[in-house]
Amino acid sequence: MKVISAISTKGGVGKSTLAFALGIEAAKTGSVYFIDADPQSSLTRLCERRDKLPDVDTSNPALIEDPGHLQEALARIRRAGIERDFVFVDAPGSMMGIIEAVIRKSDCLILPMLPGVLDLDATRDAVDAAEEAGKGKRTLIVLNKIDARRADLSDAVEATEKRFGRTPFQVHQRAAYQRALIVGRSGAEVDKACAKEIAALWAEIQKILGGSND
Repeated sequence: MKVISAISTKGGVGKSTLAFALGIEAAKTGSVYFIDADPQSSLTRLCERRDKLPDVDTSNPALIEDPGHLQEALARIRRAGIERDFVFVDAPGSMMGIIEAVIRKSDCLILPMLPGVLDLDATRDAVDAAEEAGKGKRTLIVLNKIDARRADLSDAVEATEKRFGRTPFQVHQRAAYQRALIVGRSGAEVDKACAKEIAALWAEIQKILGGSND
């Protein structure tokens, strides 16, 4: 049971949207749980909307209700013998103690940020926490919500590489990502460009899951 967590120390970067989309993508070939560790409960609300759709398998991904602490939730799943291939966790955007606990239990960390100096500064704490927990090589930084009209991202990519020593994955700002959420779907389910991005991001995550620890 591999744990993939979306973490951030800044709000509004799209971690819930990414966790939701990636869980749905992973469910195409495996079994998936969602765990919402964020008090804002965005992932929970998305799953509730999805449960109302008549044409999707709402049992996969499945939301773990009232998970409590991540460590306890994972232990309960294992004791009950109901493990799945993947667990996608939406961590809070603050509350560093919870974020650090999520990091320790994760096999892969997705760290979305917006292109810009303020996000670079705000992301430093999350990257430091991942590295301190020995999860640096299992952390994937995602430049998220990129303006599709922006022809040159070299400055943002270079700044991220210089600050964190790694090349970020890129996901664009597309209306389909937000439009789909209204009815509980992933943007990748309604838009080919979104589908291509999310499939590529999931492929990068699978590389990390198949690799070795730091």
